[in-house]
Amino acid sequence: MEKSGTEMRRVVVVGGGVAGSIVAQSLQFCADVVLIDQKEYFEIAWGTSRAMVMPSFAERIVINHSDYLRNVKIVASTAVDVTDTQVSTADGQSLPYDYLVIATGHKDFFPKTREERLGQYEAEYEKIKSANSILIVGGGPTGVELAGEIVYDFPEKKVTMVHSGARLLEFVDSKASQKALDWLISKNVEVLLGQSVNVDGVSDGHFQTSKGETIKADRHYVCTGKPVGSSWLTETVLKDSLGIHGRLMVDEHLRVRGHKNVFGIGDITDVKERKHRYIAQKHAQVAVKNLKVLLVGGKESKMAKYKNFLEATLVSLGRKEGVAQFPFVTISGCIPGKIKSEDLFVSKTRKQLGYGIMEELLEMITWVRLGIHKKLMRYCNSLLALFDNGVQEGFIKSGAQEIIFSAPTAKKFIIKMERVGSMENSSADKKRVVIVGGGAAGSILARSIQFLAHVVLIDEKEYFEITWGMLRAMVEPPFAERMVINHSDYLSNVDIVASAATNITNGKVFTADGRSFAYDYLVIATGHKDSFPKTKAERLSYFESEFEKIKSADSILIVGGGPTGVELAGEIAVDFPEKKVTLVHRGSRLLEFVSSKASKKALDWLISKRVEVLLDQSVNLDGITDGVYKTSKGETIKADCHFLCIGKPVASSWLTETVLKDSVDTHGRLMVDEHFRVKGHLNVFAVGDITDTKEMKQGYIAEKHVHVTVKNLKVLLDGGNESKMVKYKGTFQAALVSLGRKEGVAEFPFITISGCIPGKIKSGDLFVGKTRKLLGLKP
Repeated sequence: MEKSGTEMRRVVVVGGGVAGSIVAQSLQFCADVVLIDQKEYFEIAWGTSRAMVMPSFAERIVINHSDYLRNVKIVASTAVDVTDTQVSTADGQSLPYDYLVIATGHKDFFPKTREERLGQYEAEYEKIKSANSILIVGGGPTGVELAGEIVYDFPEKKVTMVHSGARLLEFVDSKASQKALDWLISKNVEVLLGQSVNVDGVSDGHFQTSKGETIKADRHYVCTGKPVGSSWLTETVLKDSLGIHGRLMVDEHLRVRGHKNVFGIGDITDVKERKHRYIAQKHAQVAVKNLKVLLVGGKESKMAKYKNFLEATLVSLGRKEGVAQFPFVTISGCIPGKIKSEDLFVSKTRKQLGYGIMEELLEMITWVRLGIHKKLMRYCNSLLALFDNGVQEGFIKSGAQEIIFSAPTAKKFIIKMERVGSMENSSADKKRVVIVGGGAAGSILARSIQFLAHVVLIDEKEYFEITWGMLRAMVEPPFAERMVINHSDYLSNVDIVASAATNITNGKVFTADGRSFAYDYLVIATGHKDSFPKTKAERLSYFESEFEKIKSADSILIVGGGPTGVELAGEIAVDFPEKKVTLVHRGSRLLEFVSSKASKKALDWLISKRVEVLLDQSVNLDGITDGVYKTSKGETIKADCHFLCIGKPVASSWLTETVLKDSVDTHGRLMVDEHFRVKGHLNVFAVGDITDTKEMKQGYIAEKHVHVTVKNLKVLLDGGNESKMVKYKGTFQAALVSLGRKEGVAEFPFITISGCIPGKIKSGDLFVGKTRKLLGLKP
């Protein structure tokens, strides 16, 4: 930024919602930017319903403009007039512009300061908490999501929803609407359709519907549509650019018609599409590109055209479920919940703004120490979150935050103190749990019980590897830094033995380095047999060398068309599209563990990326020296390097000479009961791929095994009755195969999907962030 501020073009942005805020943030170092907004903060509006039942959530969704706009003049006032050269505000300022962006969205009323807004959420929470019955007027997304938040956090409350339409969510198809209705009814929400309610003048809590029904409610919320925030434009130079519905008419570049230096973005535009947050963000991105062209004096022919984006609707239902409508398919349940409901896209939006709140919490702690204020109790949850974040950021060793504990009431706090004291006094008497295997199942289990028992983890390597990310690491070595994690970084109270287990008796496990470890309970989690170097540094070096091998090759052969082979081909084809990739598979179709429809979608995608796929053939890799390979059908393949991506055997051969030898089935898997105890051994558990459970062997299923086993071990460690142990009942089975960075193919019961939706679920991060979070690390 070598130009002085006086030489830079002036861009005025009116409206501090998602579209306006992103434009201001994106241009702040390219122009002299002014943001006009009636409030001092940006609010992530799609998080408001969550904040009403969880006020601490509001701390993340209400963000002062000054915290993410370091180089923008912020005018906390209302725009009242626009001329061809300037914008006038209610506080008497006149702000000249070279380019103007109108992003006022829908009309709403907000307090001016962040503190006032947070106070509103606290007040709404108290009202909901104290109410026995609640009326929600309006069955659009706002009403449905608010109802979902209330019944999830306060299931004992009587919630009634009244909607004037014939069905909920009328902007989606009837199937999606019915799924939302069914979910609300299952949560005991009473839904009255085809009726309206006049809430004006009601003081006794009795509301009358248009059909004469009486509703008793202690609290009501009106969740109906709001008018477009454009009435102030009717007396300005832009008045003739307003359509009959009050929206600004824009061209394909999102410029306001008749005004080449004025842009309109977000909900205020007349673009024929649904008015969603993610669409407003796309508007902002196009407007930013075009403004950057104009700011540097570029030709208008270089400006980007807005093309209607893939339209999708996601409505959250509580914290873990939702309903989603995509082109040609409607989904409800945990998948839409995974996409939206857990965090409501708040983290993603904050990341776009480059903003975090750790500095605020540190400042608060300093104020307390200096005696400036004493309001510590209000911030206890944020303070605990700070310690957790310190672990994730690497400032605090994993597990150290367990020293600090909390409870919601004084009585429970005292009980917890007594329990902790008892644990400390009897630490020598803790039961001994030995876990063999440091993959996903073994590692998560060790972390889950590390403070409940004397835990030993035996693993031949010093680290845990998130194996479903390894193919990405082969084309992007820095990715390996996140997925290769030293056991010591997340296991603060576990004895880590970097050796291979070689034998088991009824009371001990023996290792290759000559040691033996006594156990009260044993968990086998060795998964599949593979060869890994011992240290993290060696493993990272391996990924660097594989990357160089791929980078320097002109042609690559992949042997095996299962998920590993297909995903590796996808990673290479996307990152190195110029390379010739050939995939040879001995089966008649790819991904034989899924349906033929899913298999065909993966094949079509690979072919579209110019990957040559040879089915019903095998390749003998022995003795290849000149880079020429022969298939079983006599075809010749020229390749500079090859990767073998076929299934690996179960890592159970070492058990055949141990006390567990009679518990290994003909396929090399340990036979387990409904509690995951190895048959014939009441104090030995097995989890993950080594078990004989009749289901797909996938990472998320191994995690489910762990959840059940942890619960059962806790029962036994506490001396509980075996009748209290939980039974494994299988889990929802789905197959997701990533295809490059943004696409994938997914098979759920009764439906197969390909394209960007499976890509959104898995391909972007490959669940690495989620897995790191399970280990208490920064995602």
